[in-house]
Amino acid sequence: MEIQSQENPMSAGLDLKSRYDTYGGILMFPNKYGYRVNITHPEILPLWKRFYRWKGIPIHFPMSDADRFEFESYIFKMLEKRKKAAESGDRAATEKEDAT
Repeated sequence: MEIQSQENPMSAGLDLKSRYDTYGGILMFPNKYGYRVNITHPEILPLWKRFYRWKGIPIHFPMSDADRFEFESYIFKMLEKRKKAAESGDRAATEKEDAT
């Protein structure tokens, strides 16, 4: 019987951490709720508050799952635009996106 080598779970955790640190802590580790964006991140919190105002949700009410997933889809679109701008070297487009 041959013993198969298993990947060290600690090194797998490091790979996972580096994957989620790519965006400076904006992304969270997978959780049981399916949320992927850290809404307490300093770059995200103002956007989250603006989304609340736009949807007409009182700030002291919790966001519904549907609203949360909609918000996260906007964030992922923003991150994708940043990534494309960085790859093309278009710093002006990145700054314009950050201002909106």
